[in-house]
Amino acid sequence: MTSALFPRSRAARCAAIVAFALCASARADPDPTAQREIDHLLDYVGTSSCSFVRNGETFPAAKARDHLAMKYRFTRSRLSTAEDFIQYLATDSSTSHEPYKIVCGTQERLAGPWLSEELARYRKTVATK
Repeated sequence: MTSALFPRSRAARCAAIVAFALCASARADPDPTAQREIDHLLDYVGTSSCSFVRNGETFPAAKARDHLAMKYRFTRSRLSTAEDFIQYLATDSSTSHEPYKIVCGTQERLAGPWLSEELARYRKTVATK
């Protein structure tokens, strides 16, 4: 995947990371609503019956949740929304930039869209309560 946040060259990736860190440094911890959404997404990952592929290795749901929670602990103050959590932590590897994948049964999907769909479903559920 190539974009402004994830360019192909190492130098461009480093520049994008520095730019994100500088922009994100002005942010605060997620507000209570965003925190509930992020907590829900972590729980959703952890209780899923799916497997997670990270850097070519397959992990059970609980391990994937632990990994994302660890990344979140280190970057929490730089994220404001559940969308930030998905985009910057749960879409791809911060070291290899390989996309995270979800394997549910025989279907493999990218983790970012899978979590974005769950976030939309969760928001609809909360809005109807």
